[in-house]
This record gives sequence, structure tokens and C-alpha cells, in this order.
Amino acid sequence: QGYKPPAYWEKIQGFNSLDIPVIANGEIWNTEEAKLCIRQSGTSHLMLGRGAVTRPDLIVQVDKIDVANDESLITSTLLWSDLITHQIRFLQGEAKNDVVLVGRYKQWLGMLTKGYMEAQSLWNKIKRQKDKAAIIAALQASR
Repeated sequence: QGYKPPAYWEKIQGFNSLDIPVIANGEIWNTEEAKLCIRQSGTSHLMLGRGAVTRPDLIVQVDKIDVANDESLITSTLLWSDLITHQIRFLQGEAKNDVVLVGRYKQWLGMLTKGYMEAQSLWNKIKRQKDKAAIIAALQASR
């Protein structure tokens, strides 16, 4: 199936009788989908993939889930302003060359647009930008 939705979490239930931890994953982008996955799979062990890239604080949010209580309030723990520091550090990091670094950053920023509306605004400003210093300046201005 690869990375195509849907995830068939209910098919995992049959493996819960095994004497090993069963881990569910696939298409978990937010806490609502995590709750649904836990209910359908019958396991509380989740593996987060692309959802954790789009929302780096998703693991903290999932850890606070109360499956029995649909009213449980899960709030974001990592604000865009906090994430900017990490993005700047990434851009200042070591890479084969700046072209590779900027390309990887844009790939990450593209994923972040699914979790942060501020990322979409920044993406629109820098998507054609190739200069690392200009991207860092745009990031700093988006605080």
C-alpha cells in the first residue's frame, strides 16, 4: 500500500493476542486520528511518521490523549515562534553544500505547512529563494 491512505488500523487487532508489543502506524496527522487509531487497532502503541514532521509536538499531544474521554483538550505545545529557532539552527548546520541544505529545508517547510498556518505564509515568501541568508532573514522576520 505504501504511503497512500487509508490506513487499515482495524486489521491490526488480530495481532494483539501475540506476546509482543504491537505498534500501529499510518496516517496519524493529529490527536483525533491518533485516538481513532488506538480504538480501531486495539493498541496504545503508536508510531508517528510524517505527522510528526508536520507537527513536531504531535508526540507530546498524543502522549496526553485520554481515549476514554472524547472531551479531552489537547493543545499545541510547540508554537511557530519556538520552532523558528530550530529551523534557523537547521539552516546553519553542516551540509554537502548550501543547495542541498536549502532544498532539504524547503522540503521540511513544505511539510510544516500542514501543521502550522504560519509556515504557509513563509513558504509563499521563500519558495523560489535559493540564498540561505535570505531564507534565514525571512524566518527571523516571521517571528
